[in-house]
Amino acid sequence: GALIKTMTGISFVKQVEILIDGEPLKTTGGQPIGPVSGDDIIISGTIEAEPVTSVKLITLYFSNSDGTGLVQEERKVEVNRNQPLEKYVMDELIKGPQTKGSLATVPSETKVRNIMTQDGICYVDLSSEFVSRHSGGKDKELLTIYSIVNSLTALDDVSKVQFLIEGEKQEEYKGNVEFGQPFEPKEIVIEQ
Repeated sequence: GALIKTMTGISFVKQVEILIDGEPLKTTGGQPIGPVSGDDIIISGTIEAEPVTSVKLITLYFSNSDGTGLVQEERKVEVNRNQPLEKYVMDELIKGPQTKGSLATVPSETKVRNIMTQDGICYVDLSSEFVSRHSGGKDKELLTIYSIVNSLTALDDVSKVQFLIEGEKQEEYKGNVEFGQPFEPKEIVIEQ
């Protein structure tokens, strides 16, 4: 129908006949359809495409001002339904906090190489800058890891987070934190 409507929209085309391997197109009963005009095609109703983007409310976790715990920040982001929501969470964490007094936890040079959730585990593949550009120290490393874990597990489909660096599992993060197994969300309080 679309082909016939398109072709008969050209001023000098009055009818279209469709052939398959040199034979006329046939009805389901086996009768040749023959030439068809644009007026023979009836298009009824309206077709409305679903919007590709929508606004979602996500929950992010950043370091508090003295580096002793995580604080929550809610943020509205425009998302494309063809991209996983987890990617938007990571992108917003990398951008850093908007709330005054909160501190960024993920090095801004970090790139999300890949992200997917399967059976409740979100696999986050980050670039090497996630390690090399981090200032280090066990407390800051824990805040970084759990800012990501707590932010991602705030999504309905995610219960754990498995980190990958440049596509590979690492046994430890900067020498201080075991990194080979999936992390579950956790409240972080660092004693001073």
